[in-house]
Amino acid sequence: MKRSPIRRTPKPKYGNRRCWSNLTKRWFDSAAEMRYGDHLFARQCNGEIRDLEFQVNVPLVIGGVRLGLSRVDFKYYEHRWRGQQREQWVWDEFKGFETDVWKLKKKLWAAGGGPGMLRVTKANKNRSLPYTFEEIWPAGVNDA
Repeated sequence: MKRSPIRRTPKPKYGNRRCWSNLTKRWFDSAAEMRYGDHLFARQCNGEIRDLEFQVNVPLVIGGVRLGLSRVDFKYYEHRWRGQQREQWVWDEFKGFETDVWKLKKKLWAAGGGPGMLRVTKANKNRSLPYTFEEIWPAGVNDA
């Protein structure tokens, strides 16, 4: 009688643990990303944003050539931005640790490969709400 091998989940590379959110009813890659996902879900319930999506694949295209695919943590339609009455799609990436692959994707997005504004959000060390670290606009997109 042959035994089936024991399946073990691989140890996370950067010390994070996958977490289940009872609010959004889905898994997240880390507790900090889960808190931010719950925060965005609450903003959607309050009517500040709409059409919240999780783990969205975005093709990076420059000059009609597809250079790769980036999986962004969140995508939503925001009603207000920087205190102005402005509506736009926002792709939001939560980062706990910046890898070399992420730095390359960020440069490709800024060079014009992304479809719109990419908001990079990082965790506070005191585990309060995350904060926006930077906003990256693709080349040729007017952010005024």
